[in-house]
Order: sequence, then structure tokens, then C-alpha cells
Amino acid sequence: MEALDYHQVVHLTGRFHSVGEMKYWATSDGHWLRNRDVLVVQQRSTFPDFAEGVQRWIDVSVVTGALTLYEGKHALFVTLASVNRDAHQAEGDKWLGVFEVIGKEVTLATRDANSFAENFELFDAPWGLSVSSGMQLYGAYWHDRFGVDHGAGAIELSPTDAERVYQWVTPQIPEGWHGLAAPLADSDKTRIVIRK
Repeated sequence: MEALDYHQVVHLTGRFHSVGEMKYWATSDGHWLRNRDVLVVQQRSTFPDFAEGVQRWIDVSVVTGALTLYEGKHALFVTLASVNRDAHQAEGDKWLGVFEVIGKEVTLATRDANSFAENFELFDAPWGLSVSSGMQLYGAYWHDRFGVDHGAGAIELSPTDAERVYQWVTPQIPEGWHGLAAPLADSDKTRIVIRK
């Protein structure tokens, strides 16, 4: 098998084999990959109480760096996200829990430079969502290290993935508007579960 490209999607069969302390995953094309060389996104087996019917919600694992869009218990889309590196610190549990999307902006144009990445000035981060925890989710065009801790106080996606998430979550923004922050009925809110 040739070397894998960075961020290449590999379909696994679910079978694995261990040799000593090394674990290998079987691929659908008959090869084996070392566990340490891949990020395996496991299917979720337990769900929050609100995951019923067509309730939209986002599941983010700060350990694997995976973000999944759900309607009820049905996974619609999975991608890699760079998660807030503070979520791994001693007081990181304040970033974990169930939150709600409370606003959307086409671009986050006026944010504190310290809230993005490595304290450099950044303008127009695309497809921004504001979360009730104070965290933000947006497209990061300045790196491609998705699936790895990066930045502070944010969940970063590729701009393409961020747009997909932005268009999918509620509230929907009227034509021609740049942003919206509006209260919604509980059944209309997009929830975000951020967990280890």
C-alpha cells in the first residue's frame, strides 16, 4: 500500500488485529493500517435525551477531533475539527456539556485577536456560529490541521465544512442578512454536545 495522504479518508471494515502492543485496522481494500496512523471515528451508541425525531444537534469529541451532524439518532455528516485546546486542560470541563447555537454570522469580522489561534490579527473568519458556552465555531482558512487541538475558545473547521454546518443549523438567516441572534423555541434550537 502506498503512503496515505494527509486527511485521506480510509474505509475500515471494523476488523482489527494486534501484534504485540501494536494494533492494526483492516481496510475495505484488503490492507492493514497501524492504529497510531489513523483517526477512527466510532459510531455513537448512546444518545442524549433530546435526540429524538428530527431534532438537529451537533456532536463534538475533543478527544478524537470529530464533529458529527445528527437528526435525532441518525448521523448525517462527519468531519474533522480542530477543537479548543483549553478543553484538554485541568479546568477544561467548563467547555464540555450541552449547549445551543445562539447566533450565526457569515463572517466573524470584529473579534478579539486573542480569541483566535496564536494571538495574531485575523479578519473575516467565515461561517461563524456563536454557542451559548461562549465558544465559537467557524471556518479556519489559515491552517489544515483539523482533528488536532488548535486555537483557544473555538471549534475550527475547514471553510467548506464550516459552510455546510452553518447552512444546516438553525436559525436560518433571511436573504441578504449578514448575521442573526434570535431566541428560538426549544424544539427549533440546534444543540451542540461537546464531550471528551
